[in-house]
Amino acid sequence: MYREMDEFLRSDATRRLKRLAAAAKARGVRAEPLLLQGPAPEAVRRAARQRRAGLIVVGTHGRTGAARVFLGSVAARIVATAPCPVLAVKRNPRKPIPRTVVFATDFSRASAPAARMALALARSAGARLRIVHVRKPLAEGQPLRWAYSEAEGELIADARRRLHRLRDAARRTGARADDMVLRGIPHEAIGRAARTVPDAWIVVGTHGRTGLSGALLGSVAARVLATAPCPVLTVRASKRS
Repeated sequence: MYREMDEFLRSDATRRLKRLAAAAKARGVRAEPLLLQGPAPEAVRRAARQRRAGLIVVGTHGRTGAARVFLGSVAARIVATAPCPVLAVKRNPRKPIPRTVVFATDFSRASAPAARMALALARSAGARLRIVHVRKPLAEGQPLRWAYSEAEGELIADARRRLHRLRDAARRTGARADDMVLRGIPHEAIGRAARTVPDAWIVVGTHGRTGLSGALLGSVAARVLATAPCPVLTVRASKRS
């Protein structure tokens, strides 16, 4: 009984894959169906390494909510352990390419690969590149905010200078680029920034660690992936970063 069920599922999956490959070929895309064996995250990672994949595209459920919900998903484990960038698509975007690329940076060396990917994506799609950095308030409550206002102002001014350098470097390549300092909780602010522009994709970096939870556990990237209203491209930092 088990063997018959397994054969049925394999046959059904193969038929579905062939239909998807045929649809891609009809649009001029080279495609081959590939049925993998084993736990999905590990199987996808092996296939990506064997084929030297430059990108993995994975669908996520249309629900939004707490990052802990997303972290339990197959998509989260694929993102956490993939050897290459991963594009996570939650629902059908209105257009297959972005009109605006929102790149969120913390100015770390680990974010440099994501910066390069965001710029390449914006240029290839003819999209605007919006470079953002989120500043969380140093303190909550009016009295404490007043006490920290001078330090807060200095940090925001420094963030603006760094963003301007990234923006100017992008513009020198011919990209249409602007920048913004956002305030608030990072993943919420990044999501709001994507909602305010047309057909946005978010690009965010993840740390270079691997494992079951990998770079995403408790990170801003996990929360962005869990709650973003648009496709999210995650780019893992190199081991040297």
